[in-house]
Amino acid sequence: LRAAPRKAAAVAAEAEAVAPSPAEQVRSVLSLVREGTLSVHTASGWPLGVHCDFALDSAVAPILRVVSDEPAAEALAADARCSLHVDATHTMGCQIALRGEAVALGADEALAAEAAFAAMGLAAAASDLRRLEVDAVLYSGPHAESSWVDARSYVEAEVDPLAECAAGIVEDFNTKYAPELQGVVSANGGAPMGSTGVMTWIDKLGFDMSIRYPEGPDGSEGAVRAVRIPFDRPVIDETDARSAVTMMTHLAWKRGAR
Repeated sequence: LRAAPRKAAAVAAEAEAVAPSPAEQVRSVLSLVREGTLSVHTASGWPLGVHCDFALDSAVAPILRVVSDEPAAEALAADARCSLHVDATHTMGCQIALRGEAVALGADEALAAEAAFAAMGLAAAASDLRRLEVDAVLYSGPHAESSWVDARSYVEAEVDPLAECAAGIVEDFNTKYAPELQGVVSANGGAPMGSTGVMTWIDKLGFDMSIRYPEGPDGSEGAVRAVRIPFDRPVIDETDARSAVTMMTHLAWKRGAR
C-alpha cells in the first residue's frame, strides 16, 4: 500500500477535529517508536510475547527482527499470524497493536532492511527479517478510547508535523513556562480553581493535559483527569505550536483565570 495525496475533504474535516484521527495517531507512533512486543502462536498452543525491534519499509510496513534460532522464529515458521504491540503511553499517551502475518523478505527488500537496521545501530541478517503484512491495527488512546484501523487508512495517513519536536515543547511548557500554563487549566480545561496541570503531549490540533483537582473537604486527594485542549486552528510547525500555546496562556491570564 502506498500513501495517496490528501483530498480537500480531508483537509476541511481536519479543521473541525479536536484531535488527530486514530489512523494519524498510528502513523505518528510508528514514526517515533522502533521497538515493541511481538506475540506469536507456539506449537503447544500457548501464546508467546517477546521483545522485537522493527524498522519501516517504504510502504510503512513494519520489518520485524526475529533471530532465526529463537522460539519466536520457530513459531512464525509454523504459523505466520502474529501481532506487534507498540507502547507510546509515556509520550503520546496511546498504544497500538498491529495484527497480520509475518512473511519472509525478497533479496532486494532484505538489503534495504539491513541498511535500515544498521542506521538504528542494530545488526540484522536477512534470515532474521520478516515483513509484517498488516491486516488491521487496534488503537487505544489517552482518553480511554479504542478503535480498529484498517491497514490502508494508516498507510495513507500523515505523520503529525509536531511528532519529532513534541517532547521538547512539552518539557519547556512544563518547566520554563509552568506558571503560565496553569491559567489554561481553569480557563480551557474546565477545572475548578486550585487545580494544577501538566502538558502530556501536543499535536497539530491541540494538546493533552493531566489535571489534578483540589483536595476534597475531608482532605482526600483530588482526582486526576486527562483533558484535551484543542487549538482554534491546526498548527503547521513547532514555531506555530509554541505561539498557539503561548497565546492561550496570555488569554487565560487576561480573563483572570489565575
